[in-house]
Amino acid sequence: MKHSTSLSLDPLAESAVIAVCALADAAGPGQWSPGAVDDAATALEVLAGALSEPSPEAAELL
Repeated sequence: MKHSTSLSLDPLAESAVIAVCALADAAGPGQWSPGAVDDAATALEVLAGALSEPSPEAAELL
């Protein structure tokens, strides 16, 4: 994972929230394909890993 010390994470975190809300709003019973489930789980895993670097407690929230 590439890290940048000069990049503000606020806009990226906000974009992630917007994308997740759109996904949750669009998802209904029977709409989750195996690939969509895998992609969503991978996204959660990556985010938990990123959050664990500065704060293990933040990662535990997921």
